Amino acid sequence: MNNYNSKNVFGTWIIINDNIYTINYNLSLKDVIQFLDYKNCALVSEHNQKIVTKYDEKFCTIKGLDKIEFVTIVGGG
Repeated sequence: MNNYNSKNVFGTWIIINDNIYTINYNLSLKDVIQFLDYKNCALVSEHNQKIVTKYDEKFCTIKGLDKIEFVTIVGGG
């Protein structure tokens, strides 16, 4: 029987843009954005299929097996 758990000896698994990352401490969505260096981009953030506003990014706590999607907005013509 496979019993998958988001927490193991290596940390907690989260999914960002379909890639699995391991974290070892509590993070907010804002922390993840800063770590991935998205802070100066036009960015739309989604946490577990819900859009998160810029204001709420610092209050959005990341937990095991959370799914995060980032879409950057690029201008052009």
